[in-house]
Amino acid sequence: MAGRGGLGARLRAGSVADFLAFWLEECPLDGAEQAAFEHYYRSYRRHFGPYLRHWYARQTEELMRLIRSGEARTLLEVGAGCGTEALWAALHGASVKGIDISRELLAAAERRQRLLEAAIGEKLDCRFEYRSLLAMDEAQFDAVYLEQALHHLEPRASVIGRLAALVRPGGRLVISETNGWNPLVQLQLFHRRGFRTISTHEGHAWGHERITVPAALLRQFARHGFEKESLAYYRTLPNIAAADRMLRLERLVPGFAKPFFTHYNLVLRKG
Repeated sequence: MAGRGGLGARLRAGSVADFLAFWLEECPLDGAEQAAFEHYYRSYRRHFGPYLRHWYARQTEELMRLIRSGEARTLLEVGAGCGTEALWAALHGASVKGIDISRELLAAAERRQRLLEAAIGEKLDCRFEYRSLLAMDEAQFDAVYLEQALHHLEPRASVIGRLAALVRPGGRLVISETNGWNPLVQLQLFHRRGFRTISTHEGHAWGHERITVPAALLRQFARHGFEKESLAYYRTLPNIAAADRMLRLERLVPGFAKPFFTHYNLVLRKG
């Protein structure tokens, strides 16, 4: 990894996509941690071009606005994986807890944190825990963030209630997800897993790409006192090199078609 001089400023100046590219291109891990990282980001290892970088960065826009405005000083990331978004948020001043039920991914996240802190010469207020969401009973957070994680969390009704309880009054729940309205995504997922949408992982109930739609989440969280703050649909293409030439054209898609985009970010505010 590069020396301390200016690295922290360089990383903060870019986007979360630039931050991930740094790890993909310049900062390999070792042994089992590297193997876990490679598997987790296997698609991005094959291709991480302008199209995917643009939309990968889009996933954190609302979260970063909350952090920079001081409205998300304390953050819980559910399904933290290898820790990219949690470390990114901590690098920008948030006090972050990241939880996951994969020991291998969390080991990679912790190793990345140690390497990052050594490189920039400062400690980050970030900690990772092997823990189920349903076992969380701490004080509430300013923001709870899920990036492509909700479709893995089961049982859904219990998950909704626990997420709601972990957000302080006035705080936000930021959900970045795959869009269940998109028929091609649904076809692809059905081909992958059939009708079996719930399985087990390390003894926990596990959603097998059990994607949903924003309207369903709005109804479910409204029962817990949440209101919609924003909803944005984005992205139409998979991670292929040809998509890099389509980004400008994609921006011309009419508004009525956007609910069928492949991804969305939903921000809910707790009353």
